[in-house]
Amino acid sequence: MRKRLRSTVAAAAVPAFIALTAGWGHSAAAADRQGLIKEFPADVQALLTPDIPDGVIEALLKVRKAGADTFVLNDSGGELYKGEQMAYLKNWETITGWTIKDVAPSPDPGQVKAQVDSGHPQYDLFETGSNGDAMAEEQAGLLAKLDMNLLNPIIAKFPNDGYQHTDTWVQYSFFGVLVTWDLRKWPMSGPHPTSPKDLFDTAKFPGKRCLYKYPEYGGTLEYPLLADGVAPDKLYPLDVDRAFKKLATIKNDIVWWSSGAESIQHIVNGDCAMGVTWHGRPALRSKEEPNLPVGTSWEGVMLIDSGWAAPKGAKHLDAANSLVAYAFTAQNQCKFINTMGYGIPIDGSCIDDFGKKWGVTQEHRGATATRQDADYYAKNIKDLIAKFNAWITS
Repeated sequence: MRKRLRSTVAAAAVPAFIALTAGWGHSAAAADRQGLIKEFPADVQALLTPDIPDGVIEALLKVRKAGADTFVLNDSGGELYKGEQMAYLKNWETITGWTIKDVAPSPDPGQVKAQVDSGHPQYDLFETGSNGDAMAEEQAGLLAKLDMNLLNPIIAKFPNDGYQHTDTWVQYSFFGVLVTWDLRKWPMSGPHPTSPKDLFDTAKFPGKRCLYKYPEYGGTLEYPLLADGVAPDKLYPLDVDRAFKKLATIKNDIVWWSSGAESIQHIVNGDCAMGVTWHGRPALRSKEEPNLPVGTSWEGVMLIDSGWAAPKGAKHLDAANSLVAYAFTAQNQCKFINTMGYGIPIDGSCIDDFGKKWGVTQEHRGATATRQDADYYAKNIKDLIAKFNAWITS
């Protein structure tokens, strides 16, 4: 996966920062910060914690002063949106006085193009399907420019672990495409699936397989190749015909899912004995349901990525910038990781035991086999979709 160089330019965002660079001293900066905070209602001020940069507070205040409105967020919905609410969305609503309307699922590049071509995009911020999608959307001129004067100082604090961004999109997490199985069939105390290879071993682990109904994002083409003996560092470019040949060995046992919520519910309902899912889905479900009958494994799985972007012509771009900046503060990322395992570990000291178990830790990274190649999908997704749809209906 190609790494993007991070910009280190941080433009002044508030008078406090200008004062500091001019040598006015810390007391002037503190006074200006407190002046900004006092412009919010008393019941909101407590949410403007010391970890939030002055520039982000100013951006939030600008949105609040614009007057209450509705912000439309297009993401994957389900557990993802619930986790986002718990981590930072509800507080952003309280701070700005706005209301967030969530729509799902997240759009593919063709849907983003339709929105932009209409001249009136129906959402203000959306979850990119992957960094590959974001690259394709950026190259097609479909994305709005983000306020990098606001975002660059925050992005500069990201760990040097391959998180990507440009001036039109910012990656917000890595996701493990975990193998899942029914613990009522194969409890952890006995023989149970351990890696994507087991998806194709119907003799040892009989039953239906729940796979993602799309060539990207869910290991749909990578896992059959890994199971067929392709080395992780030799996956790309994908041998698509070989992948379909391996998939054909379990085709009659496949149950296709189209949303993260379905990927877990199919296992719970007994529709599938095994499957794959994005790791945050069982994380949040297991927190709420300690006896959730879903086993998971990080061994030999793939990491994928996704980001935030605003469509060109977005109605509320200032609000989008403020939300992205607020979400990426270190404490809010910790809340996200501690809620469902998603997020960027900017400050490891605030990650709790749950976050260490479910987040994309160095231990989990070490267990994974590969990372999805964003460049490959940016260049080939249209052809892959056509081939996948032809195979699935054959």
